[in-house]
Amino acid sequence: MSAPLLIGLTELDQQPWADVGALLLAHAWASFGYRVVLIDGDPASAMLSGWTHTLPDDGPALTTLLRDWAAGVVCTPATDAVLALLRDEAVSGEIGVMRASDHGPEDRDLAPTARAVRAARRALLRAFVSDERADIVLVRLPPLSTHLGVTFAANLVDVLVPMVPPTAEALHRADAALSQAQSLRGADQLVIPVELSAGGVWRREQTEALWLHHLRLVPALRVRPPGDVAGRPLASLVEDMQAIADAVRLQTRLAHPNPTEQVWESDALDDGPGAYSGFMRLLREHPAEALDFFKKSLATNGATRRSAVEALRAMVDYGQLSEERLAWAFRYAVQRFRPEEPDPLSAYMVEVGRRLLEGVREEVIHARRTRVLIDVASALVQHVVYLNKVERPVGELPREAELLLLEAAGDASEAEGPEAAHDLLWAADVLSRHAQVAQHVRHVELAEDLVTLAIRKGAEVGRAHRRLLDIYCCFQAAAFDETIWREHKALAESMLRSDPSYAHHSLIAVWAFAGDKEQASEHLRLLGVVDPARFMLALKDPTLKEFYLGIGTPEFFNAVPMKDDL
Repeated sequence: MSAPLLIGLTELDQQPWADVGALLLAHAWASFGYRVVLIDGDPASAMLSGWTHTLPDDGPALTTLLRDWAAGVVCTPATDAVLALLRDEAVSGEIGVMRASDHGPEDRDLAPTARAVRAARRALLRAFVSDERADIVLVRLPPLSTHLGVTFAANLVDVLVPMVPPTAEALHRADAALSQAQSLRGADQLVIPVELSAGGVWRREQTEALWLHHLRLVPALRVRPPGDVAGRPLASLVEDMQAIADAVRLQTRLAHPNPTEQVWESDALDDGPGAYSGFMRLLREHPAEALDFFKKSLATNGATRRSAVEALRAMVDYGQLSEERLAWAFRYAVQRFRPEEPDPLSAYMVEVGRRLLEGVREEVIHARRTRVLIDVASALVQHVVYLNKVERPVGELPREAELLLLEAAGDASEAEGPEAAHDLLWAADVLSRHAQVAQHVRHVELAEDLVTLAIRKGAEVGRAHRRLLDIYCCFQAAAFDETIWREHKALAESMLRSDPSYAHHSLIAVWAFAGDKEQASEHLRLLGVVDPARFMLALKDPTLKEFYLGIGTPEFFNAVPMKDDL
């Protein structure tokens, strides 16, 4: 279990509505599914001190904990009470509360020692809600204008959310208070400042210079102080506190309580460590569900390549999956790489690939052995693409990939069944990608034979011919060869009736490789007629980069790459 995140919500001068804001903030996080402990850290708070004393007395107050940290942290379950107060129906998380003192609202005493506050902080890291470790401990701090507020801000919380009006006087006072807290803390602290300003359209740029001048910080967002919080909280305060909840989660990279949602959030943010952590959590809690999620979601175009690779990394580190299961996951992950998208993650794929190759050689892996050889070769080829991009030596990687592909081609030729047909097509495809990095076309006939054999073993003819058109494009990009060009052109033209969309797309490349842009342009026009969606794909197809050379200039139809550039 990980320790909870300690967050302090405070203001410069006491604002009665801020107590309701703290409740809304706790409620917002509980709505995500977090287990939240809300602590009234101000014995003189306007509303929380009175409200918390209407709840059952289940444990020591914060002031007691400051005097005797060994008293332990026992929180009063308060989910239903908060929902009733805020007139909401249900949340997926839990909320617990801790009172500021045992005697109701009272004056603030002199600030406790830093040692006492740090001891209380260590105790709060063991806070539980409904018998489970808390995810978030939210402390409603005293104002920064008080000694108690500065002391708590310095040593009780990890993240500080101060709400400050955008005036020179207020920002100057806030700067003094935060500087004092920083000195007391003696270490860096994440501060997420919030501007306290009235309604209307808010633009950070309007007061940014003022904030930077006086506080050297820029507000993350703003809160509109309500005029009256009697009864149901104003919609603006609910909205603003939800925005703060989201901002804190984003800036602290607070993991979503649901591991699947954590993976999706990390995927959207391109956060590799987050995706790894979420998938590892899912593996440990529900291994079968994790593998199903990987296959149906992360291995598809709906997720990023990075998330797929980080999930594979989690499976490897998990240590409880067989080598054959890892080879299965590797098979999906390696297909997410594209020659036109060099990626440093290819280095890790080569690392895992070598491990799987060793499993094949030592006969630890028995299922789909041929496919493992092809997948490892694909990883090697993709890593060569990346190394070429960063201008680093590739060593023997191209030759190693070539040997694996030749071995796999022989094995796949002797196999039977639908899997053999898939392996043959994949081997032919990787051979063509290898040709691009090796800059030769000596294996084009082998690739053609593999596709022909795949059809004999049950591959659907139309799908196999589409794959062969792509293979021809890769070989042509490696080195222009008139024989390959004629075969490419003949196959594409033969598919004009059966598969006009794919045929026209490929014929653009055929004529672009030959330097005839008028013919290529005609097929681009016809593609737009028969398949507008594929027309849009053609506009960003890297295979057609020779065709687009010189576009937007009078020399477009005469602009062709030099022979050495092909």
